[in-house]
Amino acid sequence: MTGGRKKSWGSTMSKAATDGDGRARTVREPTWVLDGAERAVVDEVVAAAGRVVVYDPHAVPAALRTEAYAAAVSGSVRDLTGNQLALIPEHCLTRPDIPVEVAGEQLARLLDNPGAWRVVPASHPTSPGFTVLEVEHFHPIVHIELLGRQVILEDRGTTTRYLELAQELERACLPADEGVALVEAVLRSG
Repeated sequence: MTGGRKKSWGSTMSKAATDGDGRARTVREPTWVLDGAERAVVDEVVAAAGRVVVYDPHAVPAALRTEAYAAAVSGSVRDLTGNQLALIPEHCLTRPDIPVEVAGEQLARLLDNPGAWRVVPASHPTSPGFTVLEVEHFHPIVHIELLGRQVILEDRGTTTRYLELAQELERACLPADEGVALVEAVLRSG
């Protein structure tokens, strides 16, 4: 529920997502595999979510990327919404494959949005990337972006481990002010 409109993410997905035979998928299906053209469905679920936690073990998550950084990591840029928290592994702040000027611009973008991200310290092991979407009146949903496919998981047995991992990563994060200080130090040393 956002902006006063009452709409479940499931009805959106049922209308927008079809299988190979053109049969509409239903909200009773615990796993959705969407092709790249159906990314708009995921974006609508993100917009409807009360809270979104994004973890990408390889790069700054798409909602916080600059265009140049996205191009450097062969990724995309997404709109940043106020309900998102990006958990950024410390090693993503100093990727040697990113040109210095691109990295500096990216770090400055992070500093422009200090409440939208936290740093996972380098001492914490990395995990596969995922997004937890907390939608009112639903058990949290997990989104996983694969090469050319979007996977949405809603089965509690499957999503519980991701929810636990998101909580574990959040607990492991540096306090917000220490994360900002770290990004500032990396930017100065650039």
